[in-house]
Amino acid sequence: MPREPRGRADRGVENGVAQGAQVLVKEAFVAEPYQRVDGIEVPKDVVQTPNGMYRAGKADGLFLMLRDADAAPTEAAWTYATINAEGEVTGLGRLDSCIRCHERAPFDGLYGLSRSGVRGR
Repeated sequence: MPREPRGRADRGVENGVAQGAQVLVKEAFVAEPYQRVDGIEVPKDVVQTPNGMYRAGKADGLFLMLRDADAAPTEAAWTYATINAEGEVTGLGRLDSCIRCHERAPFDGLYGLSRSGVRGR
């Protein structure tokens, strides 16, 4: 049975406030070089970087962020995890490589698009 929405705060960080008891999962993919072909439009999933053009290749694992319901709304509330393509947990905890990036995130350790004039802090 679908859950009834409880308003803006129930839908994530779009109002600038991270919510408790969250699990976020991001898939990682191998970056495959893309070679432009004259006369053929570049596919929409191709990304241009200073080092060339790439598109997502095979699945390469998962990045996870876990937040306790009682945690304060800061980056420090998050526990990070990484899982490789074979399904093995390769990192779990307050991972330095994750913290270095997410401590600068505008929404309590999360990145995302602003809505309705919401600005990062």
